[in-house]
Amino acid sequence: MSVTYAVPGVYVEERNARALSIQSGETAVPVFIGHFNSIDGTPLKGCVPVQSWLAFTKRFGASDTLTIDVSNNEVKNKMPHLGSYSVRLYFENGGGPCYVLHLSGQDETQLNTMAEAIEQCPDITLLVWCERTEKDVEVYQKLGTLLGASATSGGNRGTFLLVDAQATDVQNKDFIVPQVTQPTQVATYFPALATGYVREVSDVGVTVTGITEEQEDLTKVSMPDYKLENLTLAMLKRAIALWESEAKREEKAGQAAKTNAETLKKIKKELSAKNLAAEKKIDDFTDVQKNTMTEAGLSDNDLNKLTLTTLQNKIDFFQKEGKKFKEAAEKSNEKAKYWQTTYNTCHAAAQQQIAGPVIVRASAAMAGVIARVDRERGVWKAPANVALVGVTELISIPKGGVSQPIRLDDAINEKLVDKKVNAIRTFRGQGVMVWGACTMAEPSKTAWRYISVRRLFNTVERDAHATLRTMVFEPNNAPTWEAVRSALDHYLFALWRKGALQGETPAQAYFVQIGLGVTMTQDDIDNGRMIIKAGLAAVRPAEFIVLQLTQDMVPS
Repeated sequence: MSVTYAVPGVYVEERNARALSIQSGETAVPVFIGHFNSIDGTPLKGCVPVQSWLAFTKRFGASDTLTIDVSNNEVKNKMPHLGSYSVRLYFENGGGPCYVLHLSGQDETQLNTMAEAIEQCPDITLLVWCERTEKDVEVYQKLGTLLGASATSGGNRGTFLLVDAQATDVQNKDFIVPQVTQPTQVATYFPALATGYVREVSDVGVTVTGITEEQEDLTKVSMPDYKLENLTLAMLKRAIALWESEAKREEKAGQAAKTNAETLKKIKKELSAKNLAAEKKIDDFTDVQKNTMTEAGLSDNDLNKLTLTTLQNKIDFFQKEGKKFKEAAEKSNEKAKYWQTTYNTCHAAAQQQIAGPVIVRASAAMAGVIARVDRERGVWKAPANVALVGVTELISIPKGGVSQPIRLDDAINEKLVDKKVNAIRTFRGQGVMVWGACTMAEPSKTAWRYISVRRLFNTVERDAHATLRTMVFEPNNAPTWEAVRSALDHYLFALWRKGALQGETPAQAYFVQIGLGVTMTQDDIDNGRMIIKAGLAAVRPAEFIVLQLTQDMVPS
C-alpha cells in the first residue's frame, strides 16, 4: 500500500528483505572424554558444556577414584584418572568453552554411547581422549568413526582428532601410533607431559565398603540415593550433616517440651492454691493463663475439659517428650561423631594413597594451544612453535615399561617425522615448545599434510553448510544462485583479506561457481539439486626454512 506524503522532506521506509550471509562459527570447541566425578554425585549423562576452569571446579571434583574397606582399613582399586587434570591443562594453555563426556568404561556399549553423545553436539570440532587404559585402541577407533563424512547429511563433519603416540621401548627406538580411518583429520603428538599438579581425591571419588549390618542403620538418613554397596565419602559427609541437623532439631524439640512442662507446673501450682478438687473442671482461668497454656501446647478443646488431673497428665506428657528428645539428640550426636571420625580417617588415607605425579597426554594441552591460536591468529595459522604452559618435564611412557623423563633431540625427532608424529621439545631459553604441525595424512595426500590447511577447510565447510541450510526449498533459479555466490564470495574474500588464502588478488586466492551450464545441468535442476563449486588456495606453514649465506671475497 503506497503512502501519500503531504509535507516536503525526506522519508525513510524500512523493508524486510532476505539477505544471505555466511558467519564464522567457533573453530575450536573440544570434547574431553574420560572419567569425571560430579561433586553432587549425580549421574553424568551426555556431553556437559563447560565455559571456564572455575565453572568446571564448581561442577566437578578430581577424577581419581579408589575404594576403602573400613572393616580392615584396606585401600584398593586405586584408579588415577586424568580427566580433570586434562581439562585444567587445556584452560591453562588458552582453551575456551568446551565439553566433557564421562566414560565409566570402555566396552562396546559405552563406546557406542560415547559416539552418540558427541553427535548430539554439532558445535564440537576437536576430539580428545584423556585417559590411559588398555582400551586406548578401541576408543580411538570409535572416535575415528566421527571423522570425515556424516552418515546422515553427507559431507565433512568438520571434526578433528588429537591423539598421542607411545614409544615401543625405553630406548625410544620406535613409536606406536593409533590407526584411524581418516588420517587427514588426525594429529598425533609425543611425548606425554608432566605437570606440577598435586593429585587429590574428591569425596565423590572414594567408595566406602566393609560396613556391617549393625552399622548400616547409622547411615540410613533422608538420602534417596543411598545404597550400602555404593556409599561414597560425599554421601557420608551428607549423612553427617543430616545427623547433626537432626540432633539440633531434637535438642530444640526437647527444650521446648521441657519449657512447656515447667510452664504448666507453674499454672497448676497457682490453681491448686484455690483448693479445687482434682476432678473438678476449671472454669476461672485468667486470659494470661489461657494464653500461656495455649503457647505451651494446649488446644482450646484441652482448656474446655481441663482439670487438675488432666493438667498433670499434660505435664507428664511434656516431661516424657523432653526426655525422649534429649536421648534422641544424644544418639544423633553420637552417630554424627562416629561417622565424622570414619570420614576423617578415610579422607586422610585416600589423599596419601593417591599421591604421585600427574602426567597428562600432550593432546590435552594441544587442544588449548589450538583454541588460543585460532582465537588470537586464526584457524589458518599453524598451532606450532608455541610454548606450553603448566608443563614441568617431558615424559616417555613406553609400552609395558615405566615412565621416564625424555629430552627429544634431532635424531628422535626424525623418527617421529617418519611416523607423522608432531614432537614436543624443550629448547633452552624458550621452554617446552610444540615442534610440529602435520596431520597423519599419507605421503600421497600432500594437500592435507598440514593441520592448519585441513582445519581451515573444515571451518569453511561447516560455516557454508550451516548457512546454506537456509536456502533449502528456495527456488532453484538465477536470483538464488546469485545470492549463494555472493554470500560465499564475501565470506572467502574476508578470509583472503585476513591472510588465510594465498594470492595477490581474490581471483588467485579462490573461486566460486554456480549456475546452469556451469555447475548444473537441466537434469540437476529438475531433480532439485543445487551444485556449488568453490576452490581455495590455502596458505601453508613454512616448515623448512633454509638460509643460504655467501661470503663475498674482496679481490686482493
